Amino acid sequence: MLRHQGLISATSGVAGSNGLDGNIDINTKFLVAVPSENSDIIANGFGRTPGSNIQVSASKIFGTQFRKQQSSESDIVATGKVTLNTLDVDPNSSLVQLPTTPVDTQVAQGCYSPDYAQNRFVIAGRGGLPPNPQDILTPDAPQIDWVSVKPTNNNRSIPPVTTNPTTSIPKRIVEATGATLNAKGQIVLSANSSAAPYTFRHNPIQCHGR
Repeated sequence: MLRHQGLISATSGVAGSNGLDGNIDINTKFLVAVPSENSDIIANGFGRTPGSNIQVSASKIFGTQFRKQQSSESDIVATGKVTLNTLDVDPNSSLVQLPTTPVDTQVAQGCYSPDYAQNRFVIAGRGGLPPNPQDILTPDAPQIDWVSVKPTNNNRSIPPVTTNPTTSIPKRIVEATGATLNAKGQIVLSANSSAAPYTFRHNPIQCHGR
Protein backbone atom coordinates (compact mmCIF):
# COMPACT_ATOMS: atom_id res chain seq x y z
CA MET A 1 0.00 0.00 0.00
CA LEU A 2 1.34 3.40 -1.04
CA ARG A 3 0.26 6.42 1.04
CA HIS A 4 1.19 10.11 1.32
CA GLN A 5 3.40 10.54 -1.77
CA GLY A 6 4.98 7.13 -1.38
CA LEU A 7 7.57 6.30 -4.04
CA ILE A 8 9.05 3.13 -5.53
CA SER A 9 11.69 4.10 -8.08
CA ALA A 10 14.63 2.71 -10.01
CA THR A 11 16.96 4.96 -12.00
CA SER A 12 19.92 3.80 -14.09
CA GLY A 13 22.56 5.97 -15.73
CA VAL A 14 22.83 9.66 -16.12
CA ALA A 15 21.12 11.78 -18.72
CA GLY A 16 23.30 11.98 -21.86
CA SER A 17 25.41 8.89 -21.03
CA ASN A 18 25.05 5.14 -21.35
CA GLY A 19 23.78 3.13 -18.40
CA LEU A 20 22.19 -0.10 -17.38
CA ASP A 21 18.48 -0.66 -17.16
CA GLY A 22 16.74 -0.20 -13.80
CA ASN A 23 13.83 -2.63 -13.65
CA ILE A 24 11.12 -2.93 -11.01
CA ASP A 25 9.38 -6.29 -10.40
CA ILE A 26 6.50 -6.34 -7.90
CA ASN A 27 4.71 -9.56 -6.95
CA THR A 28 1.90 -9.01 -4.44
CA LYS A 29 -1.67 -10.00 -3.78
CA PHE A 30 -3.05 -6.45 -3.94
CA LEU A 31 -1.43 -3.21 -5.02
CA VAL A 32 -3.26 -0.35 -3.33
CA ALA A 33 -2.74 3.40 -3.52
CA VAL A 34 -4.78 6.54 -2.87
CA PRO A 35 -5.31 8.34 -6.20
CA SER A 36 -5.13 11.87 -4.76
CA GLU A 37 -1.97 11.33 -2.66
CA ASN A 38 0.48 11.23 -5.63
CA SER A 39 2.14 7.93 -4.76
CA ASP A 40 4.20 6.76 -7.76
CA ILE A 41 6.09 3.76 -9.09
CA ILE A 42 8.74 5.09 -11.49
CA ALA A 43 11.52 3.40 -13.47
CA ASN A 44 13.91 5.71 -15.36
CA GLY A 45 16.70 4.61 -17.68
CA PHE A 46 19.14 6.88 -19.58
CA GLY A 47 20.77 4.26 -21.83
CA ARG A 48 20.79 4.35 -25.62
CA THR A 49 18.30 1.49 -25.78
CA PRO A 50 14.92 1.76 -24.09
CA GLY A 51 15.02 0.08 -20.73
CA SER A 52 13.93 0.39 -17.13
CA ASN A 53 10.83 -1.82 -17.23
CA ILE A 54 8.13 -2.27 -14.60
CA GLN A 55 6.30 -5.56 -14.06
CA VAL A 56 3.49 -5.89 -11.51
CA SER A 57 1.82 -9.23 -10.75
CA ALA A 58 -1.20 -8.85 -8.48
CA SER A 59 -4.73 -10.10 -8.10
CA LYS A 60 -6.06 -6.54 -8.29
CA ILE A 61 -4.66 -3.00 -8.53
CA PHE A 62 -6.51 -0.20 -6.73
CA GLY A 63 -5.96 3.58 -6.87
CA THR A 64 -3.09 3.71 -9.35
CA GLN A 65 -2.62 3.05 -13.06
CA PHE A 66 -0.15 3.22 -15.90
CA ARG A 67 0.47 6.64 -17.45
CA LYS A 68 2.93 7.81 -20.06
CA GLN A 69 3.98 10.78 -17.91
CA GLN A 70 3.85 11.65 -14.26
CA SER A 71 0.81 13.53 -12.99
CA SER A 72 -0.47 14.88 -9.70
CA GLU A 73 -2.16 11.56 -9.03
CA SER A 74 -0.76 8.13 -8.23
CA ASP A 75 1.02 6.82 -11.36
CA ILE A 76 2.97 3.89 -12.75
CA VAL A 77 5.49 5.40 -15.18
CA ALA A 78 8.50 3.85 -16.93
CA THR A 79 10.80 4.77 -19.79
CA GLY A 80 10.69 1.18 -20.90
CA LYS A 81 7.82 -1.30 -20.86
CA VAL A 82 5.12 -1.56 -18.19
CA THR A 83 3.49 -4.97 -17.71
CA LEU A 84 0.51 -5.31 -15.35
CA ASN A 85 -0.49 -8.93 -14.70
CA THR A 86 -3.86 -9.04 -12.92
CA LEU A 87 -6.53 -11.67 -12.60
CA ASP A 88 -9.33 -10.75 -14.96
CA VAL A 89 -12.24 -12.17 -12.95
CA ASP A 90 -15.67 -11.84 -14.46
CA PRO A 91 -18.06 -11.00 -11.59
CA ASN A 92 -20.92 -12.52 -13.57
CA SER A 93 -19.19 -15.87 -13.99
CA SER A 94 -20.35 -17.15 -10.60
CA LEU A 95 -23.97 -16.14 -11.15
CA VAL A 96 -26.44 -18.93 -11.76
CA GLN A 97 -28.76 -18.49 -14.70
CA LEU A 98 -32.25 -18.72 -13.28
CA PRO A 99 -35.06 -20.20 -15.39
CA THR A 100 -37.48 -17.75 -16.91
CA THR A 101 -40.43 -19.85 -15.79
CA PRO A 102 -41.25 -19.21 -12.11
CA VAL A 103 -41.16 -22.22 -9.87
CA ASP A 104 -44.49 -23.29 -8.39
CA THR A 105 -43.71 -23.07 -4.69
CA GLN A 106 -45.76 -24.86 -2.08
CA VAL A 107 -46.84 -23.19 1.12
CA ALA A 108 -45.38 -24.90 4.14
CA GLN A 109 -48.06 -26.67 6.13
CA GLY A 110 -46.05 -26.68 9.33
CA CYS A 111 -46.19 -22.93 9.94
CA TYR A 112 -48.28 -22.03 12.95
CA SER A 113 -50.52 -19.03 12.57
CA PRO A 114 -52.63 -17.69 15.43
CA ASP A 115 -56.29 -16.96 14.93
CA TYR A 116 -55.78 -13.21 14.70
CA ALA A 117 -53.16 -13.47 11.91
CA GLN A 118 -55.48 -13.78 8.95
CA ASN A 119 -54.05 -13.45 5.43
CA ARG A 120 -55.68 -12.68 2.11
CA PHE A 121 -54.65 -12.86 -1.54
CA VAL A 122 -56.57 -10.35 -3.66
CA ILE A 123 -56.28 -9.74 -7.40
CA ALA A 124 -57.85 -6.41 -8.35
CA GLY A 125 -58.43 -5.27 -11.91
CA ARG A 126 -60.55 -5.75 -14.98
CA GLY A 127 -60.97 -8.90 -17.01
CA GLY A 128 -60.12 -12.44 -16.00
CA LEU A 129 -56.94 -14.39 -15.42
CA PRO A 130 -55.73 -17.11 -17.80
CA PRO A 131 -55.85 -20.68 -16.51
CA ASN A 132 -52.09 -21.01 -16.95
CA PRO A 133 -49.66 -18.27 -15.79
CA GLN A 134 -47.66 -18.79 -19.00
CA ASP A 135 -50.66 -17.91 -21.18
CA ILE A 136 -51.14 -14.35 -22.34
CA LEU A 137 -54.29 -12.35 -21.92
CA THR A 138 -56.48 -12.57 -25.01
CA PRO A 139 -58.94 -9.92 -26.21
CA ASP A 140 -61.72 -12.50 -25.79
CA ALA A 141 -61.38 -12.29 -22.01
CA PRO A 142 -64.54 -10.94 -20.42
CA GLN A 143 -64.43 -7.28 -19.54
CA ILE A 144 -66.05 -6.31 -16.28
CA ASP A 145 -66.86 -2.66 -15.80
CA TRP A 146 -66.29 -0.92 -12.52
CA VAL A 147 -69.39 -0.52 -10.36
CA SER A 148 -70.02 2.90 -8.90
CA VAL A 149 -71.69 2.89 -5.51
CA LYS A 150 -74.48 5.44 -5.17
CA PRO A 151 -74.26 7.57 -2.03
CA THR A 152 -76.81 6.65 0.55
CA ASN A 153 -79.10 9.31 1.97
CA ASN A 154 -79.20 8.92 5.70
CA ASN A 155 -81.80 11.70 6.07
CA ARG A 156 -84.59 9.97 4.20
CA SER A 157 -87.90 9.77 6.04
CA ILE A 158 -89.31 6.41 6.98
CA PRO A 159 -93.13 6.27 6.74
CA PRO A 160 -94.78 5.32 10.01
CA VAL A 161 -96.21 1.86 10.24
CA THR A 162 -99.68 1.65 11.75
CA THR A 163 -100.95 -1.56 13.25
CA ASN A 164 -104.52 -2.43 14.18
CA PRO A 165 -104.39 -4.79 17.08
CA THR A 166 -107.02 -7.47 16.90
CA THR A 167 -108.02 -9.66 19.80
CA SER A 168 -109.64 -12.96 19.03
CA ILE A 169 -111.92 -14.23 21.78
CA PRO A 170 -112.31 -17.99 21.72
CA LYS A 171 -115.83 -19.32 21.74
CA ARG A 172 -116.98 -20.71 25.06
CA ILE A 173 -117.92 -24.37 25.14
CA VAL A 174 -121.27 -24.93 26.87
CA GLU A 175 -123.32 -27.96 27.62
CA ALA A 176 -126.08 -28.91 25.18
CA THR A 177 -129.53 -28.42 26.61
CA GLY A 178 -131.65 -29.46 23.67
CA ALA A 179 -131.75 -31.40 20.46
CA THR A 180 -133.40 -30.71 17.12
CA LEU A 181 -133.93 -32.65 13.98
CA ASN A 182 -132.76 -30.98 10.77
CA ALA A 183 -134.13 -31.45 7.24
CA LYS A 184 -131.81 -34.38 6.58
CA GLY A 185 -133.11 -36.27 9.52
CA GLN A 186 -129.97 -35.65 11.59
CA ILE A 187 -130.07 -34.87 15.29
CA VAL A 188 -128.37 -31.56 16.12
CA LEU A 189 -127.47 -30.82 19.73
CA SER A 190 -128.02 -27.21 20.76
CA ALA A 191 -127.43 -25.03 23.79
CA ASN A 192 -130.32 -22.78 22.85
CA SER A 193 -132.95 -23.14 25.51
CA SER A 194 -135.62 -21.93 23.10
CA ALA A 195 -135.19 -25.00 20.93
CA ALA A 196 -137.90 -27.46 21.35
CA PRO A 197 -136.67 -30.62 23.00
CA TYR A 198 -136.62 -33.63 20.81
CA THR A 199 -138.88 -36.39 21.92
CA PHE A 200 -138.06 -39.91 21.03
CA ARG A 201 -141.14 -41.91 20.19
CA HIS A 202 -140.93 -45.51 21.22
CA ASN A 203 -143.61 -47.95 20.34
CA PRO A 204 -143.49 -50.70 22.89
CA ILE A 205 -143.85 -54.19 21.58
CA GLN A 206 -146.92 -55.85 22.93
CA CYS A 207 -146.29 -59.29 24.20
CA HIS A 208 -149.19 -61.70 23.88
CA GLY A 209 -149.35 -64.21 26.61
CA ARG A 210 -150.35 -67.84 26.06
